[in-house]
Formats: sequence, structure tokens, C-alpha cells
Amino acid sequence: MSLKSKLFKNILVGFSTPLLPLITVSCTLGRETNKGNYSEYADDKIPYFINLLRLKQDEQGIKTNNSIIFDQFIGHSDLKQKEKEFNHFIEDFKVLIKSKQDFSNYITKKINLFYQKLQIPKTLSDAEIQKIFETDFLNGQNIDDILKNNNILVLESTDDRSPIGLKYAIKEEKEDHINIWVINPSQIDHKGGLHAIPHLLDLPEKSVFNVIIVPKEKRIEFKETITDDNNQLFSDLYNQYAHKPENFYDWFHERSEISEIIMKIQNKQGIFNKENFILKDLTNDSLSELPLVSKVNIIKNANEFNEFVIVPIQKVAQKLNHPLTIDKITNDFEKNYLNAQKLNEVLKTHDIVVQRLIQKANKPSNRPAKLIKMLNSTASQINLAFIDEREFNFNFKVSDDTWKGPLAQKPRIFYQGLLVPKGSQVKINSKLNFKETNDFLLANKSLYEDKKPVE
Repeated sequence: MSLKSKLFKNILVGFSTPLLPLITVSCTLGRETNKGNYSEYADDKIPYFINLLRLKQDEQGIKTNNSIIFDQFIGHSDLKQKEKEFNHFIEDFKVLIKSKQDFSNYITKKINLFYQKLQIPKTLSDAEIQKIFETDFLNGQNIDDILKNNNILVLESTDDRSPIGLKYAIKEEKEDHINIWVINPSQIDHKGGLHAIPHLLDLPEKSVFNVIIVPKEKRIEFKETITDDNNQLFSDLYNQYAHKPENFYDWFHERSEISEIIMKIQNKQGIFNKENFILKDLTNDSLSELPLVSKVNIIKNANEFNEFVIVPIQKVAQKLNHPLTIDKITNDFEKNYLNAQKLNEVLKTHDIVVQRLIQKANKPSNRPAKLIKMLNSTASQINLAFIDEREFNFNFKVSDDTWKGPLAQKPRIFYQGLLVPKGSQVKINSKLNFKETNDFLLANKSLYEDKKPVE
């Protein structure tokens, strides 16, 4: 093995090494200190450093995320520990995907091998695996388009049950190559003690991935930072972005789950997001012709409602030998999504913006991004976007799924959407990145924070 190969392997094995779950001592005291002296307080410095790194990743187009295509195997961690082959997904914790065949070999086939060896029902088709990978790691871009001129570098980092235990990657562009800096944010000078959180040790280990798009003509060199590097990088990023701790949503100390906060925002913005129960015995086969996440439809008349809502549900019902009439489907939608208003009456004054979501029978389930209304919306111009809690927590904590327990027995259908005034312009933006998610949550505190009683 060449010296360079040994170096790469050492760095990338280090990329995967988990730490004990860490949290700072005396968080309450730290929260009351003057954060202007940002380098003095350990309870903020490590998550603060992570926030600055995430801003840099946004700027460089690097995606750090988890995904249901990998998370679906978490509940089988005991068996995975017995089989070395299944301790992680990617050999040496890194892979450079140069072609569609590489993607099949390193991602799709490995996931199918997990299905087979762990004796788990294959709930996601190969096409769905690719689509979810594109959504979670490639900002929705088609992998074939990316691979025409670029390679896709995937780095796997196992966790200590918290974002502070992950390693993050940023890049440094050179004329003929790219340096990939692998960073452990806990390796930084700070004051204060750290201790493990016992209850987090009960959570199964999961993987989070850094995905970096690299031009095909450039070679890659890996460099793992040490404490002195991180101290300098922290200072450089602070000076570049001029973001103080209070400029970031406080995911580290926040007691409420981000998913609950987003649901509160949706509710205050008049956005519905509910499961549909009209069909009781859904199967993967009955839903095979429907995408996991549909496009957002703007329904302006009864014909469009028939095309997007009624016809697909009737096709699913026929596969289940449970035919449904148009009236029954319409009445169910009116009751659950239109506050019992009649469809024809609603469509006289409003259009219906709606998206259909399917959660497969995985444990945990796939959790699509949530629709939200941007602050710059007006009565005549409705600007919508998608927000995903994973930008902050990578689903380390989930509210409606538990890691342990039986596999969900059936998939589920959800609809999310809202009513908009007739004739208004609706713009559908893409999913918010880390910075956009951060700024949105800070700007909408009034929609989810409990009001303090007047003294």
C-alpha cells in the first residue's frame, strides 16, 4: 500500500470514530453569560463551531445529512454488531462515485444486501433509493446529470448520538486538486467540562454522510485537522460570517423537538399536514405507481381535483378490491383538509395548493420535508418553500417514530397544503438549506414560542 493510500485510510477511519455523547456542564449558567466573548464558554463553542462549519458547507455546496435509505436498518444494530460487514455502509467510510454503475455497486447493491442479510422486507425500490439519495444529498439534482462532468465523494461519519460527535468536511480548491479537510469540531480549545449523557447511550448508532461534488479532472487529497487547525479555522469562519451565537437557532439547548416547532409554524400559517385514513389496508404494491413525494399541485377547479386527488386514490382502492366513489373521496377530503367546507364553494374563492406524501413501512419512517410560507409572501404573491428538521438534528431524536419495536405493518398517505386566494401567484421554492432554515426559524419565533405572561 502506498504512503498516500495509508494516509487516506487513516484519515477516513478517523472520520468514522464515534465519541461518547457529550454535553456541557452548567448549561444554564453558560446561557446567562455575555456571549460577546464567544471563545470563552465551552457550552456554546462546539455547537457554535458546527454552525459556522455548516455555513461554510452551504457556501461550498457540501451536503451533510442522514437518509431513510440508510436509517431503515438502525433498529437492527444488535445484528449489525455481530457482522463486521454491516457495522457501516461504506468500506473505509469513503467512496468516490464516478459513474452510475458505481452508484449501483456502492449504494444500491449494498442497501439490497442489508435487506437480504438482515432479513428485512425491501420497502424501497431501487428507483426510490436513487430518488431519495438525490433529494437528501444532491439538492434534488439528477445523478446522471451530475456525473457527466463531476464525481460524487461520499464520506460516512458514525455518531455519538448527537451532531457534536460527527465529523464534518469542507474543501479547499487548488489549481489541479481539491483538499478535503476532515474536521472533528470537539477538538478545539475551550473552557469548561464535558460529560456523557447516559440516556443517549441507549439510542442505536447511526450514520450521517458528507457528500461533495468534485470535478472529474481534479484529484482529491485528504487532510485531517488537529486542535490548532480548528482554533484557526474557528477564528477565520467567525471573521468571515460575523455570526454570533445568538444569530443561530439554538438546536443544542432547545428542549422542544424541531419537528414539533415546524408543525406549530404550519398550523399558524394555515397549512394542513394530515394523514389520510380513507383506505385502511394500504400495501406497498397498491401504492407502487405513486411517487413517495408528489410535485406540489395547485388545484383551481373540480377537474384538477379529480385528476390529482380522486383518480390516484381510486386506482389504489381498485388494487385493494375496495372501490371508492367520487363522492366518498371528496367528502373525506372536505372533512379532513377543508374544515368541512364544500369543495365547490372553496374553489369559487380559493385555489388549493396540495402535495401528496407516502411514508413507507420502514422503522423509522421516511419523513418528507414540510411545506412552509416565506415571510416575503403577500396576499397576491404566495412564496412557499420546504423545511427539513434534519438540517439541525439529523433525526437523532424523533417524535412519531421509535428506534425499537416492530416494523410498521403498512405504508401511509399524507396530504399537506393550504388554501390561497383565487388569482394569487404561487411560487414553489426548493428546500431550505442550513442557513435558510436557521434564518427562517429565528424570524418566525412568534409562531412557535410560548408567550411569556405579563407581570
